[in-house]
Amino acid sequence: MSDSILIVTGETVHSDNLAATASYLKLRPVCCRTLDAAGVLASRQHYGMVFCDDVLPDGDFRGVIAETSRSDTYTPVIVVSERDDWNFYLEVMKAGAFDYVMFPAGPGEIERIMCAAIRESGRQVRTAACTAA
Repeated sequence: MSDSILIVTGETVHSDNLAATASYLKLRPVCCRTLDAAGVLASRQHYGMVFCDDVLPDGDFRGVIAETSRSDTYTPVIVVSERDDWNFYLEVMKAGAFDYVMFPAGPGEIERIMCAAIRESGRQVRTAACTAA
């Protein structure tokens, strides 16, 4: 698994929270704001995981899942939303997302999901935070 994590969100608070947690886990966050930018970045390199907003200025999480699934390598996609809606959660998961996190989320929840994505990809865990979780 790549140590880079792609964060696709137009919300500065979301990207700051996600990037801070990724850095704490010794991952390299790369942030962008649109589906189009995410597609360009994903075509240039593989990311170990992707966090994306449910709605983007030029698309939504389905487009991000489609972009990341073009690679032969599995990439866990975690959808970030402010919606607390069970049916929407099911829709996200049926679309192929690895997980769903409702914002605002605490750093512990983001860390838990990042560690789970690392484990899911089969990557050797190299951070004390993930080995303890």
